[in-house]
Amino acid sequence: MVYSKSEDELQGNAEEFRILACRGGREALWVYFDENWLDSKEMWVTYYRMYLPHFRNNINNCLENFFGKLKVDLDSSFSMKQCLEAVLRYQRRKEEEYVTRVINPGTKRNVKYGEEMNQLLGMTSEWLADIVETEYDFAVEKSAIRNYSIDDEELCVTLQRDGRVHRVDKFDWMCSCEFSATMNLPCRHAMMYRKHTAGLMAIPYASIPPRWLRVGTLEEELPEVDVPLRITTQGDEVKRKKQMTEQDKYKSVQSVFGRITTELTDLPDGKFSDALGQLEQWWGNLRRGTRGRVLTQAQCLLMSRLLYQNQQVISRKVLRKKPQKLPQSQV
Repeated sequence: MVYSKSEDELQGNAEEFRILACRGGREALWVYFDENWLDSKEMWVTYYRMYLPHFRNNINNCLENFFGKLKVDLDSSFSMKQCLEAVLRYQRRKEEEYVTRVINPGTKRNVKYGEEMNQLLGMTSEWLADIVETEYDFAVEKSAIRNYSIDDEELCVTLQRDGRVHRVDKFDWMCSCEFSATMNLPCRHAMMYRKHTAGLMAIPYASIPPRWLRVGTLEEELPEVDVPLRITTQGDEVKRKKQMTEQDKYKSVQSVFGRITTELTDLPDGKFSDALGQLEQWWGNLRRGTRGRVLTQAQCLLMSRLLYQNQQVISRKVLRKKPQKLPQSQV
């Protein structure tokens, strides 16, 4: 049914599928197909997509899942934020893979290709070169042009064979045939005319859209947005909301005091005494709950000494509470 090229052919294949699906009185599969697939046949039947640029994507994810490649990263239980994170992560990974592939030095070559096909392979991907190869091989055959009647005009050329008429535009070398319409690429008719009649290279490289090229899209400037999209990950939230323990606070204060202690000890005696007096005054304000001025270096030094004294007192208390080991003779 996917490759049906007429309405009658589609109906015949659908009727055959209905007979097979409804064997044994089971109709669930046919009911599902009739409601979900036949109502959207324009999206997957060749007869309706014959002249649409579908790029030969005829698999069922065109209908059932528009984002089939994200199945691994997305889940139905995800929130909107988690879905955005997954999509942006997938996009970033694909961008890095594409940039790495595009800027890779050198070009690919295939020993089975001629010079023109190897030039195309260096400009595009192996998948595209494999598709164009069939059209190219047909076009370069000397006997192929003899089967066509050609009507050469100023802006276009018409090729006719067995009642089928194909019109090629000389500006972009796009044809009215199915291949050119669905792939947005020059077809065998354009190559055949260029090779045997116009005396040009068979493949019109300038007519290949940028989407197929290995280079070109990297130089395009992306449009800027007024309000950029910002995504906060779960790790950042946890880190921001986490409260510091007493041990964390102590380590932070000690780290700050340790960096300025060396400089304070180099002060003259007079300035050092004044700094200690200011620290004592600040300490008194802190104990009374009064907001003082911003700490000076001397005040930080005093705080460091007080914290060190408190640590020594706590350490002595802990040592006193530890049980003493009995001598071996008393065990």
